[in-house]
Amino acid sequence: MISLYTKNIEDVWFGVAYNKEEVFATTFASSEKRALQGLLESIPFNVPFQYSEEASSFAGHVLNVLKSIYDGKGVTRSFSLATEHLSNYARKVIEIVSLIPLGYVASYGSVARAA
Repeated sequence: MISLYTKNIEDVWFGVAYNKEEVFATTFASSEKRALQGLLESIPFNVPFQYSEEASSFAGHVLNVLKSIYDGKGVTRSFSLATEHLSNYARKVIEIVSLIPLGYVASYGSVARAA
């Protein structure tokens, strides 16, 4: 079952959808409602989910990493992404994008050509 968790950090709502220690989706938004909508639109259709008001240690870790990324800080911490429900092309795009160093920019077209 996928767990959804959101938290307001410095007036920005961050959210994560996860199962055990794999991330299905992350988001940030101006409201809790928009953060939850973003998560729900990103998780697999026929998979049960639950909203959690309390953060697991894993969810807290993921949101701390997201906040650091949001603030433009480099991060050395990582977590596993749940990709088995994605197409081969989507997995390849994620792999390519993860190789782009912090501070560098790549166009959608260059990522698509590489994939």
